[in-house]
Amino acid sequence: MHPFISKNFPFQYMAAAFISLLVIMIPEPVSSKCLDGDCRNGTGTYRYNNGDEYAGMFMNGRPHGRGVCHYAGGEVYTGFFDKGMIHGNGVYSYKGGEQFSGTFYNGAMQYGTYTFKNGEKYTGWFFNGKKNGEGTYYYSNGYRYEGLWENDMKHGPGYVYSGKKLIVKGIWMHGRLARKTRP
Repeated sequence: MHPFISKNFPFQYMAAAFISLLVIMIPEPVSSKCLDGDCRNGTGTYRYNNGDEYAGMFMNGRPHGRGVCHYAGGEVYTGFFDKGMIHGNGVYSYKGGEQFSGTFYNGAMQYGTYTFKNGEKYTGWFFNGKKNGEGTYYYSNGYRYEGLWENDMKHGPGYVYSGKKLIVKGIWMHGRLARKTRP
């Protein structure tokens, strides 16, 4: 008899304890694996547990250098990685048809062009995934706004054009035209 089980211990509890012990000892199947090449320090293709698949350069087992990542959610990133993080120039295509093309810094959009699925686009600076700093928004009706942004809103001096013609010159506050100035 096992030293931790008494003579009066019912059989079903012993069976349950044994099965529990087996479950703890048998590792789960791992689906993460290198599919091709050298996924440690070279070029290869690697599939992650969550279904993401990366093909490109590796350093110390992490994406580093140029590569392409197909995310399980349908997004695709083509560009540069640094120590496993999107970093440098690249193109991130979203499942819904939107796309960012430009520079990433530590996994975040920094400067580039974001194209919306309705055809409108923004070219400029980003901070925390939002339009921040100097940028130009191109509307589908042919108008464009050139000026400053803060947290995805026009904020500061800016200009609205229709083609080459200046329509409005002014100061925006939190997305609203606060004051028109002379063109």
